[in-house]
Amino acid sequence: MSNIEVRKNIPARVIQFSPPDISELEIEEVAEALRSGWITTGPKTKELEREVADFCGVNRAVCLNSQTACAEMTLRVLGVGEGDEVITCAYTYTASASVVCHVGAKLVLIDTQKDSLEMDYEKLADAITEIFNLFKRCNKYIDETMPWALAKEEEKKDRLETVLCNLLESIKSGAKQLAPFMPETSEKILAQLGDGKVVEKPEILFARLDLEEVMKKVEERHPKQAEETSGQEEASADEDVIDIEAKPEISFEDFGKMQFQVGKIIACEEVKKSKKLLCSQVKIGSQIKQIVSGIKKEYSAEEMVGKKVMVLVNLKPAKLAGVLSEGMLLCAEDAEGHLSLMTPEKNMPAGAEIS
Repeated sequence: MSNIEVRKNIPARVIQFSPPDISELEIEEVAEALRSGWITTGPKTKELEREVADFCGVNRAVCLNSQTACAEMTLRVLGVGEGDEVITCAYTYTASASVVCHVGAKLVLIDTQKDSLEMDYEKLADAITEIFNLFKRCNKYIDETMPWALAKEEEKKDRLETVLCNLLESIKSGAKQLAPFMPETSEKILAQLGDGKVVEKPEILFARLDLEEVMKKVEERHPKQAEETSGQEEASADEDVIDIEAKPEISFEDFGKMQFQVGKIIACEEVKKSKKLLCSQVKIGSQIKQIVSGIKKEYSAEEMVGKKVMVLVNLKPAKLAGVLSEGMLLCAEDAEGHLSLMTPEKNMPAGAEIS
């Protein structure tokens, strides 16, 4: 039985590339070049290079025998190689991907838009998340090392220099990798870092938007839509409540037995073989407690590090999925079951009592 017979009940989906756009004019030019005796470089190649240069408004152009050769030459001229990433569309010729491998770079593919052959540009941001993960890690490194505290102690001067050097090199590395996607931002970062000295007037790269100013502009451009949105927000504010079943009353003495404190998550990892659990190391005053919580769907382990949270400290230790948990992180839950960590409104020290 043939494959066609086996698949006769399955709707066919044919994906085609456009046929080459070749007219009699191109065919005649190729024939003339072959009759000239020059089948590689020669007068016709030089003529084409001059016309391409004129068309592009540049001094010179180089014609190669294929797009594959041109793409690989471009990557090598730009210095792209091992340790770099190159993003291209998943719907393309293999040559577009193979040249990336030829130069030793990492290939990153992005799918096409729905009903289109173009790259899905909304997914482009996902392809550069690794770069921003580096910047996030730098932020966490600052929280972990507390350079402002190191600066107060003369005997820790060497450690401070190491921390600042690590931050400087990491941010420089991230800025350079960001250049192909956000060239102006990359330039600003590198310009402010300079040779490692503090700039006189540091520039804020991504200033926070003023909500009132944003809403004014929205109202100017879309007055009716802004009015509807405002009305929806007001209605939503009135409706955003949940009623839950009341539990039996407890005495003040019973409540007093529970110890709530602010904790800072200094490390977090996923619990193996669990789809819901994260295991956090939480600093509460001078002690560190290990707490397992079922919030993996809402937070990644990386997001958890550095957060200030509210903790039920004196909960009896128990094992969850074989991992010891020594407390509970307080969360709120909406009607759909989504969880949100309870965090102090103001910056409170780890260990602060909640009453």
